[in-house]
Formats: sequence, structure tokens, C-alpha cells
Amino acid sequence: MRGFGASDELPKVGPVELLDVLIDDLLEVAGTGSPAHLVGESAGGTVTLAAALRHPERVASVTLINAAFAGRGIGQIDGWRRIFDEEGVSGWSRRMMEWRFAPGALSPEEASWFAQQQERSTSAAVLAIVDMLAGIDLTGQLPNLRPPLLILAPDQSPFVPITMAASLKKYVPDSELRIFPGVRHGLPFSHPGECASALLDFLERRTP
Repeated sequence: MRGFGASDELPKVGPVELLDVLIDDLLEVAGTGSPAHLVGESAGGTVTLAAALRHPERVASVTLINAAFAGRGIGQIDGWRRIFDEEGVSGWSRRMMEWRFAPGALSPEEASWFAQQQERSTSAAVLAIVDMLAGIDLTGQLPNLRPPLLILAPDQSPFVPITMAASLKKYVPDSELRIFPGVRHGLPFSHPGECASALLDFLERRTP
């Protein structure tokens, strides 16, 4: 995603325009050949869902991992500006590690690596994504989602409550929901094998 890792910086545009930019980026990476199987996590999942709703002909299936479809249901993010102002990126990252992972979910080496990557984020990029998410509401479009949908949801995410995953399952007729008990927001990193197995099973059953 732009603004993170070695990618370009996020453009200085409003939240609505930023979603458009990230959808365009996603579809450019997916290419123009056969429809793509899209997998998105957290904010990336929201972008993935919006892309599939706008361009269903480009998408073979959608898998969302702890992703929100409406900003009003996302928890905790209102206080992030204060955390960045008072504690900086390192303080924000320390809090995020607690919010992402239950005690013992990672080895010390895994936790150290993840924290190092997370601390490379900038407050400007994180808050731009937060502002984009806060203004999104895809609720009315969800019944029109054409590609089959797999929802992988932890039941203890402080950001995307399990009730949102259940609502997503209700709104999208052609969808499946798998809940991971006792897991926080870092599901694909703390449980990569289980997530991969669930995705493979879904694709083998639901797509050519």
C-alpha cells in the first residue's frame, strides 16, 4: 500500500479521493487478464471490498481478514492522533502490538520483527488511512457483491468487532464466515497456516 514500506508516499488528497487512488492501485497490480482472487486485511480489506463492488468483472473471489465495511463500527482509532502526539510512532507501535496480538500468540523473534516493521510507519500515512476508513460506509452496496466472499474474523479485535463480521455475512448472500476464537487484530500473522488453509479450501470449493 502506498505510504508504507518501499512504496511511494500517499497522495495529498481527501479521504474519498484516497480510496479511489488505492482501488486503482489494487486493480493495476491485479492486471487485466483473468479475474483475480483478492485477499485484503484490515484497511487493505476495506479497499479490496470497495474494489470488488465497483469492478466485479475484475474479481474472481474476495477474502477479507478483520476488515470493516463502515467506519462508524471501527473501535479505538479516534485516539490515535493523541497517541502519536504524546508518544510518537514507537509509542503507538507498542500499543498496537498489544491490540494486535494476545499474550503468547507470537514467538519473541516474530514479535520483534513485526514491531520493527510497524515502527517504520509514519503518523501521516497511518492517520490518512484512518481518516479514509472513518468516512467509509459500504453497507448499502453489500447485497450487490457478485464474487463469492470469505470472511476470516478474530473474535477479540479491538478495531473490528465480531458483530461487524456477522453483519457482513448477513448482508452478502454469497458469503462464508470463519471465526477464530481468542485472537486479536493480527490474525494473518499470528495464524498464517490456519488462514491459508481456510482460503485454499474456500477457493477449491467455490471457484473454478
